[in-house]
Amino acid sequence: MPDFVYQDIDTLIMNETESSILAGQPKTLEEPTDDAIIIARQFLHWGVKEAVIITLGARGLIYATISGQQGHIPARKVDVVDTTAAGDTFAGAYAVERARAPSGEFDIEKALAFATLAASKAVGKAGAMTSIPRLEELQA
Repeated sequence: MPDFVYQDIDTLIMNETESSILAGQPKTLEEPTDDAIIIARQFLHWGVKEAVIITLGARGLIYATISGQQGHIPARKVDVVDTTAAGDTFAGAYAVERARAPSGEFDIEKALAFATLAASKAVGKAGAMTSIPRLEELQA
């Protein structure tokens, strides 16, 4: 994609392979967590406005924000049945937390933990729509 596209994106969520391809990096990352942080920061440099999130499958995810926050959220340990809806469930749960946050009070780590929980529930069931957890299944 041309670099100018990133200036119209608030939050960019992608998996490890997608991020490597879009960043023009080798597909296999030497140190996945460290390399993914470098790639995430590159997308912020290209203009992503708020946050870049790169999912790493069983290794969890990394994130970097325009305000300088960055980190790694580990994956939850679950028995994986079907990964079909994992990415969509993750993105949807993140969006729910984003929408529920009062203005100026968004906690990205809380939102990422919630999205990780939702995705971990989804991969424990077969199917796409049928595996996506309902909001009440994610309440503590």
